[in-house]
Order: sequence, then structure tokens, then C-alpha cells
Amino acid sequence: MKLYEASLSSVTPYAQGRNHNTPRLSRELHEAYEERTCLFQLHVAVDQIYIPPMAFKQCLVETARYLKLQIPGKGKETYTKNFNQGVLCNEPVMLGLTPAQVRIEKVFTWSQPTTKRGGRVWKHFPVIDTWRGILQLWVIDDVITFEVLHKHLELAGMITGIGVWRPINGGMWGKFTVETLVEKEAAL
Repeated sequence: MKLYEASLSSVTPYAQGRNHNTPRLSRELHEAYEERTCLFQLHVAVDQIYIPPMAFKQCLVETARYLKLQIPGKGKETYTKNFNQGVLCNEPVMLGLTPAQVRIEKVFTWSQPTTKRGGRVWKHFPVIDTWRGILQLWVIDDVITFEVLHKHLELAGMITGIGVWRPINGGMWGKFTVETLVEKEAAL
């Protein structure tokens, strides 16, 4: 098992869309609800915004699934299952920002984005224009070498992305770059 730390920084704005299930007020219109609850879409702990670890985990798995790079010496076998089961992202990436520091973007989009049904509506998203953070990656699969991890993480930041309106979903936000990737001493 190896522990890596990746220093990441944004290339494009990043927006969060956490499902908060806040009830509507009596007679509250959709637009008013969106405005009132917009900041509830942020992932916040102790008044600090963070990126959930599973955002990066799923980003890596989706990238491996798309790339379909074959494992040398293993025939047609690809790295997808190795990233799915052999890489852990346990800690959130703390951004050092408070909810008061984000801007609100109003977007005309699908009311139910996964099905493209229900028509289009105005939605409000909390947008972080720039961010930096440290991502910890535990690699428990020896097939995933430093070079393989680095390549997948770099491409994940450009072609898959994280958050709302990311590249894998046809968007432009959520792109990031890998400034450094270093192996750390793993204390178990």
C-alpha cells in the first residue's frame, strides 16, 4: 500500500450541487427557493468549503473507464477495476474558503438533468472561481504505479473534472491540474 499526495489547482471555475432536500416554504416559487437555498449546495465543515473525497475517486474511475488503457502483460485487461477497487480517497480537500466567498451563478438548465425530462428551469449554483488543495490517495493495488496514477490523475482533471457542469457531462467547469504528485511515508 502506498500513500500519495497530489497538489491540485483549478483550471476552470468549480461549482457544487450537493443535494440538500431543504423543504419549500409555503407558497414559495421555484425561483425564490433556488435563491434561498443556493448555498446549501456547498459541502461545508466548520464554515470551510471542501471537495468530497468521492468526487476525486469517481473522477479517476470514470477516466480509467474512458481511457481503457491496457495493463502491460495482461492481454486486453484495463485499469478500470484497479482504480475502482485499488485506490482510496479518504480525506476531503479543504479549500480554505467560506460560503461568503463564493459567487452565485444563475443557469438555465434541465430540471432533471439525468433524464432530460421535465423541461428547463433556472437554477442557482455556488461557484468557486479558483481553488487549490492537497488530495491524499491510498493506492492498495500494485498494478497502479506512480506513472499510471499520475497520467490518469492529470487526464482526469482535463477530460472528466469534478462538480457541476464538468467536462464528462458536456460542461466546462471543474477542470483541475496536478501541480505535484509525491509518494509519502505510509504510517498504518
